[in-house]
Amino acid sequence: MTPERHVLITGASGGIGRALALEYAAPETLLSLCGRRLDALRETGGLAEAQGARCRLAAFDVRDFAALRGFIEEAQAAAPLSLLFANAGVCYGTREDGLETLEECRETLEVNAEAAIVTALLGAKAMLPQKSGRIALVSSQAGKLPLVFTPSYCASKGAVRLYGLSLRESLLSRGIKVTTIAPGYVASPMSARFLGFAPWFWSDAKAARHVRRKLAKGPRTISFPFLMNALIAALPILPGPLRSRLLKFFSFKVAERS
Repeated sequence: MTPERHVLITGASGGIGRALALEYAAPETLLSLCGRRLDALRETGGLAEAQGARCRLAAFDVRDFAALRGFIEEAQAAAPLSLLFANAGVCYGTREDGLETLEECRETLEVNAEAAIVTALLGAKAMLPQKSGRIALVSSQAGKLPLVFTPSYCASKGAVRLYGLSLRESLLSRGIKVTTIAPGYVASPMSARFLGFAPWFWSDAKAARHVRRKLAKGPRTISFPFLMNALIAALPILPGPLRSRLLKFFSFKVAERS
C-alpha cells in the first residue's frame, strides 16, 4: 500500500536530522533517510520502525551527486515525495592564525551550501510532475550573522537561506511549498564541539517538534528561538563598536574532530 506520507531527510544519522525522522515516524509513513554513517542510520531506522514507520536507508556522502540523485529518484519511484529536508551539514572553525584550513572551508561550502541546494533542486524536479510537496532547507541563525570564528559556516548557511527564499518564489505557482529553517543552537554531535557562549540551547527533539508544528502551515521561514530572532533584528540599529562586541561575544570556537 502506498504510504500516506513520504518524508526524505538528508543528514539523518544524528542531530536534528535524526530527531526529525523520529518526529515524523508513524504508521503509514515512509521515511527515506541518508547519512554518512550506516551504523547510526540503522539505529535511527530501528527507532523509527518501532514507531510504525517504514524506512529506506542509504549511507553516502551528499557531495557524491550521482549517489544523491539516485537516492532521490529511487525514493520518488518508491512513493511520491510529500516532504524533503535538505538537512546535512558540517561545521568547522578558525585555527590559531584566525583562518580556517582550505580543506575544511571547502568541505563546509560543499556540504552545507552546494549539496543542500542540489538536494532541494533534485527534490523539486521529482515533485514537479505531481504538482505537490514541501521542501525544507535547513539553514541556521548563523546564516544571518558574521560570526567571528566560523566564517565559512555562516557563508554556507547564508547561501542556503537565500536559495530557499528564491526557490519558494520560483515554485509558488507549481504546487510545491518551500520553507527555509533557521535554528539557533540545537543539541547535536556537531554542536557538542562548540566552545564558548551558546545561549538558548534547544534539544534536538524540541527543535524537531517545533519545525513540524510550524511547517504544517507552509510558512516562508521558520526561525527560532524567539530571543535570538530579537537579537538579530536589533543588531543593524546598534552602534558599530557595540555590534562588534556582541558578535564576538555570541561567536563560538569549534573544537577539532577527534
